[in-house]
Amino acid sequence: VKYYLKNEKERREIAKNGWKKCMENYTPYHRMLNVFNEIEKENQKRVYITYNKKFELEMKKNYCKYYLYFVKAFILAGNKKFAFNTLILAQKNNPLNLKLYLYYMLLIIPYSLYSSLISAYKKLKQFKKVIYNF
Repeated sequence: VKYYLKNEKERREIAKNGWKKCMENYTPYHRMLNVFNEIEKENQKRVYITYNKKFELEMKKNYCKYYLYFVKAFILAGNKKFAFNTLILAQKNNPLNLKLYLYYMLLIIPYSLYSSLISAYKKLKQFKKVIYNF
């Protein structure tokens, strides 16, 4: 511990490599995929089951949505670094989700403008409700 406390650069490199490995191999998507692969192995011992690509795509879309909730929370908390890293995870699961790109644009905008953007968004949602109820 004392060695790593004295060697900041090496400690940061280890942390960076650990973060990278987690993002590549240990996301909720990967964990669920492992669970389903184990279930499939068990089932193949009994009955032959075909691989379901549609199920995998739905699962990826759901994980993208899950990550986007975290992105929103990180942005509102002012933590752009975590928001950006979480956006990358969301994009890996569903690169066609348009909300991803809106959040990327939000990361470019200074945090001081967020409150005015949020209030404008709320007014736009209210206006949308009025138009649909018309």
